[in-house]
Amino acid sequence: MTHTKEIVVVDDETPQLLAVTAVLKDHGFSVAGFGTADEALTYIKDNPPVLVLSDFVLPNIDGLELVKRVKLFDANIECVLMTGHGNIEGVAEASPMGVREYLKKPFRSADLLAVVERAFHVKSLQQPLLGASMPEAATLKVKTDKLVDDFLARYVHKLNNAMLPFVFELDQHLENIKQFSDVDQKRLKALSSEIQAQMNAVKTTRALIGKQ
Repeated sequence: MTHTKEIVVVDDETPQLLAVTAVLKDHGFSVAGFGTADEALTYIKDNPPVLVLSDFVLPNIDGLELVKRVKLFDANIECVLMTGHGNIEGVAEASPMGVREYLKKPFRSADLLAVVERAFHVKSLQQPLLGASMPEAATLKVKTDKLVDDFLARYVHKLNNAMLPFVFELDQHLENIKQFSDVDQKRLKALSSEIQAQMNAVKTTRALIGKQ
């Protein structure tokens, strides 16, 4: 599918920037890539995209500040932050600003594309309804359908984001699991399995919503 509206990608690590932009372009998205937030903001001011996909750690202006400034240009621009383990607390601060999702490095192309597709879906729900010439009952049905779609999308996004900080923290423990006793290792692994089951349930819900 070709997307006529644009994605801005910001990452000061050139290999990562090139890889992300290449994947998105290969799947039909229009992409502008930048190595600094300053360059990206200069571009976004005159060329508002659908989505800004930014690394959390950037020189001079970090991803959190970038999101703040982007939202001043247009509060409806979707923003997604890419982050490593060490930036969990900072990334969590972005949720009240409308950051619905995060990508934890390293991530797969499939994860990247899924997040981008959901961002475009949410953006489509924000567009004005074109039902002025419809009969009143039909127009009302379109509006109600859009409201339900919007509610379901926001609910699933919020549920997913509420779980992410715990997933990040647990992953850190699992990376150093050998420092724990055998009993605690089993407990951590059991908790990991339970959280993974919950995350899978969220993904299943997303898939069901998308088919409606």
